[in-house]
Formats: sequence, structure tokens, C-alpha cells
Amino acid sequence: MFVNDKPRAQTYTRKQDSLFIISRDYKRPQFYKEPINYTTIQLYFEEPIGLTSCYSEQDGSINKLVALGNHSYKKVNAKGLENLYFYKDGRLIKASIDGGVIQFELVATTKM
Repeated sequence: MFVNDKPRAQTYTRKQDSLFIISRDYKRPQFYKEPINYTTIQLYFEEPIGLTSCYSEQDGSINKLVALGNHSYKKVNAKGLENLYFYKDGRLIKASIDGGVIQFELVATTKM
């Protein structure tokens, strides 16, 4: 990931047998033994029904997912930043994102 043409984070995730090896910014790798069934990028494509966590491809951490009711969810990342996701018929219709460096809102305008 680059910000202003400078590297902000370099995260590598590799699966070896049933173990995930996660390396960030060339530091000593961490090992994660639990299965990774859902990732943060999936929040943009499918509703996380019944899930309580997701893997962040950006920083190699497990983020907390909280169901808020009415097909809305809060994701809390490792830094405590919160993002909100709203779905209709299983598809994302709105997201409020706090990326630390930038905050923005995504809104679906047409049905694909």
C-alpha cells in the first residue's frame, strides 16, 4: 500500500498446511492457526452474516465485526478505528470508512 508514492504498509499472508504465516513490513513473521474464512475486502461484496471477525489483508490482523441489527455491521480494526457497513439483499449499499489517513463514505448508486 502506498500513500503519496511512499510505501505505507507491506503485508504478506501465506498459507502453509493449516497455518497462516503473516509478515508485515519485513518484520518477524507471525503465525495464525485459526482458519481465515472472511476478509475485510469481502465486506464490499457480501454481507458477513453470523461472523464476528475478519482478516485484514492490509495489516495482517484480525478485526472485530459487530452486528448492529437491520443488516448493518461495525468493523473495529487493530488500531480501534471503526467502519460501518450497511447491506440490502446481501449487497453493500453504504459504508462509512475511517482509514486513519482519510475518512470517506461509499454509497451504491446503481444496481449491477
